[in-house]
Amino acid sequence: MTTPDGAGRGAEHTPRRPAWTCRVCERPWPCDTARAALRVEYRFDPLALFVYLGLTLQEATADLFRLNPNPGPDPVELHERFIGWVPVSRMVRRALLLRAYAVCFPTPHEGRYPDGGRPTTGRPPGRGRREADRGPGRPDGTR
Repeated sequence: MTTPDGAGRGAEHTPRRPAWTCRVCERPWPCDTARAALRVEYRFDPLALFVYLGLTLQEATADLFRLNPNPGPDPVELHERFIGWVPVSRMVRRALLLRAYAVCFPTPHEGRYPDGGRPTTGRPPGRGRREADRGPGRPDGTR
């Protein structure tokens, strides 16, 4: 998140912890410059931006609560500050829906077999069908 400042050098708009203010402009982080830099940095993976901001929201909540436990940080304000500004694109919406679908409707064999794969047939590897699997033979015992 390097952006040019007025002097022509790069300035990092990163959070100063535990207060979660911007190191450059002293505004609540993520400031407007940090938000623009995050949009550019995560433009090809917006779902990862949500994950990153969700983790920073969790860390900021813990830090800010330690600084001021009574009454504590406002959850609605923190959500708007960290996550609410991110536009939900069609790609993010689809990824979130697919993830929710995968949780609600797992694949038919998921979790049923010890190796997580296909069902076993009960025969040793590299062998053909077992005698018992071949069905009834001729009455004289031959096949």
